[in-house]
Amino acid sequence: MDEQYCVQTGCNCKEVVLSFLKLYDASGAKTAAIEHPPSLRYKYESHKAGESLSSPVGHPPLEELLAALKIEHPLLDKQLQLRHLLIGSLYLRRETERSRVVLAASRTNARKVGRNEPCPCGSGRKFKHCCLGLTKPAV
Repeated sequence: MDEQYCVQTGCNCKEVVLSFLKLYDASGAKTAAIEHPPSLRYKYESHKAGESLSSPVGHPPLEELLAALKIEHPLLDKQLQLRHLLIGSLYLRRETERSRVVLAASRTNARKVGRNEPCPCGSGRKFKHCCLGLTKPAV
């Protein structure tokens, strides 16, 4: 199963997109990647399946997949809610760090960070692969 969450700041949605990936067949052999796996929107607060996004032919109905998932993970709704909160807070923290970098780079007395230097946001990535596109040149 793959989960996708909304992380927009200020959004109060309580749903997740669940995609059901078949990684191994019945014999335990690794399967080929599914181009469009069965997926649906799931509202974890109301415990209801929402819109079906993809239901390829030859796969079990999404209702059956969701029911099997809930049997296997009885606390599914609570787990999805906690993951959504965690991912949202991580995204907010990252955006706050990026905003700080932009603010620091916009100050005229700020030391210029080279493209290949570690990013001052603390990500450990090179500046050119992290926050370079977010900074505005100091005037």
